[in-house]
Amino acid sequence: MYQLCLIAMIFAAAAAADTPCEWRGHAPFCGSQECPQGWAQLAKSSDSDDNDFAEFGNVCIFGQKTLCCKNEHVRMKHVPTCTRKAEGCPSGQVKVAVERIAKIYIDNDYYNICCDREILAHHHKKHEQNEIMNDGSD
Repeated sequence: MYQLCLIAMIFAAAAAADTPCEWRGHAPFCGSQECPQGWAQLAKSSDSDDNDFAEFGNVCIFGQKTLCCKNEHVRMKHVPTCTRKAEGCPSGQVKVAVERIAKIYIDNDYYNICCDREILAHHHKKHEQNEIMNDGSD
């Protein structure tokens, strides 16, 4: 039994090592996490129900999780190229997260975290399929 658990842990660690992006922070008290050396910060959010870069997990009651991607999978410019928009993302940007701003006794506010397409060297297959379908050639 011990050997089976050890093998399962090794496979889980190997799968995690191949993940180009991850949300750092643990719900419900997420705090404020920094990306480790060799990783770039793309966004911070307390809730993300729609993102294709990494599994968000449970929502934060306090603080925010940080979306970190390995440097070799992100092409960052000198100036951050991510924005926060109430509705949709501008042309040329992709949604990497949905930020929830919780208000006491009032409905939550939601914002899209949008990043320039060109900074992301890692594209999820869903994005690649959408780009092929929307390339304008009929």
